[in-house]
Amino acid sequence: MDGLKRWALLNVLLAVCLYFVVYTISGVVTRDFLLESHGSAFCNLISALVTLPFIIFFFYRTARMLPFTVPGELSIREGAAKKFLICLLYIAIIAASSIALNLLFTRFLPFLQTEGFSEARNDLMGGELFVLIMSNVVVSPVLEELLYRGAVQRSFEAAINPTAAIFLSAGLFGLFHFNLLQFLYALCCGIIIGFSYKKTGNILVPIFGHSIANLVVVLHSIL
Repeated sequence: MDGLKRWALLNVLLAVCLYFVVYTISGVVTRDFLLESHGSAFCNLISALVTLPFIIFFFYRTARMLPFTVPGELSIREGAAKKFLICLLYIAIIAASSIALNLLFTRFLPFLQTEGFSEARNDLMGGELFVLIMSNVVVSPVLEELLYRGAVQRSFEAAINPTAAIFLSAGLFGLFHFNLLQFLYALCCGIIIGFSYKKTGNILVPIFGHSIANLVVVLHSIL
C-alpha cells in the first residue's frame, strides 16, 4: 500500500475517532449541566457545535490532500444552469428517498422498533421546536455530511474502489446510530447520499437533502 492510501485510511480513522470522542465527551458534560433545564435536543445541539470545527478541519484537510477524489461528473460536461438543476434533482432524490425509507422502517417494520430506538428517538426530539430545527435540520446534517461524505468517503476513495467507499462510509454512518432500525435506515440513506455526492461532487447536495428530510421528520413528530 502506497503512502497516499495509508494516509487516506489514517485520515478516516482519525476523523471518526475524533468525532466520537469529542461528541461523546461534550455530550456527557452538557447533559450533566443542561439536560434538566433545556432538554436533550439542546444538549445534542451544543455537542454538535463543539464537534463541528474539528470536522470542518478534517473536511478541508481531506479536500486539500485528496483533490482528485469525488470530482463530480457534472464538473466536466455540463453548463452552470444545468449543473444547478441536476444538483436540485439529487437533493430532491435524497430527501424523498430518506422520507420514504423513514416511513417504511418505522411504520411497516414495527418489530425493529426496539427500546434503544425509542430512547434514541426521544433523545433527538426532546426540546422546543426552534432547538429541534437548529439541532436536527441545521447543525447535524452539516456535521454528519462533512464527516461521512466529505472526509470519510473521499478518503476511502483514495484507498479502495469508489463504489466500495460509498458503502463503507454509509456503513459507518449507520453504525454510529447505535440501534438496528436506525442503522438500517442510515445505511440505506447513506448509500443514496453517497452516490449523489459522487455524481455531483458538491457537498451542499447531501447537506441540503439531509436537512430537508430531517425537517419533515421533525415537523411530522410534533404535529
